[in-house]
Amino acid sequence: MLLFAVAYIWQLYISTETQSIFRDPVFWFSLAWLFYYGLTAPYLGMLNYLLSNFPNFAYNYYIWVIDVSDCLRNSLLVIGFLCKKPLMK
Repeated sequence: MLLFAVAYIWQLYISTETQSIFRDPVFWFSLAWLFYYGLTAPYLGMLNYLLSNFPNFAYNYYIWVIDVSDCLRNSLLVIGFLCKKPLMK
């Protein structure tokens, strides 16, 4: 998922027909999943080790990083859906 998100953002960046990548809803979707999986995948990969050896750190990491990345992901997804809505004149 991380590679696909980075690949799509890179294709938008190098594309000559893209006027503004910030108006493309899929850019915001890709950015949301990039940040979310980039922050949660390392934690979930070593969750059993952290819970058995460092339970306080595992809990604090979950509270601060996972919850913040979840809020950031949902915010970026909302921005992407708002970019899809046509502008009213």
